Amino acid sequence: MPTPAGNRSRASCLQGSNLVGIDRTEPGREDPGAERRRALAAVDRDYPPWHAWPGVLGGVMYARRPGASPPMVVRSVTLDGLRQEIERAEQERGLRP
Repeated sequence: MPTPAGNRSRASCLQGSNLVGIDRTEPGREDPGAERRRALAAVDRDYPPWHAWPGVLGGVMYARRPGASPPMVVRSVTLDGLRQEIERAEQERGLRP
C-alpha cells in the first residue's frame, strides 16, 4: 500500500527524481541577489523587531514590524532609505526617542 503524500519524507519524495540542480552563476561569482539578501538581513539584525524583504518589482524593499497594531510597513528603493523609513515610523508611533 503506498504511503500518503503527507507522510513521506523529503528524501523519499526525491528518490528516482530527474531533477537536477542548476547553478546559474559563474565559478567564483555569487548570484546577483546575494548582496541584497545580505543587506536586508543586516536590517533585520539592526532593527530586531522588524523584518525586511525585497519587493518583486522596481527594486523596492519593504520592512514590517510584526505584531504592531495598526500594522507598520515601510518601503524604499535604497537600503539607507529603508533604514530611515523604519526610524521615522518608530518616531511617529513613539517607539523611538
